[in-house]
Amino acid sequence: MTVGKWVGDDMRTGTLLPLARTIALLLTVLLIAASLGTPAEARSFDESKIDVALAQRAASNPEGQFAVIVRGSAKHVGRGGEASASAADRARDTIR
Repeated sequence: MTVGKWVGDDMRTGTLLPLARTIALLLTVLLIAASLGTPAEARSFDESKIDVALAQRAASNPEGQFAVIVRGSAKHVGRGGEASASAADRARDTIR
């Protein structure tokens, strides 16, 4: 279906609609491609930090999904650990 306006005996079609459709198609393809992503993997593997039962379950079912709690560690602690201790106290007080 051609969209345009009649000028005399000729129909002049607009170029904006095909351009808009092309842009919409490209954005759709871009969003789908961006959502595929790659699976996340651990940067390091330290057996001493993994629960033995969880490690055995993961080894027996490598494609499975497991609910875990991940704890981060601060690399740079300012003022001898006082800043992180006071931040933890402030967070605890905020929750209460």
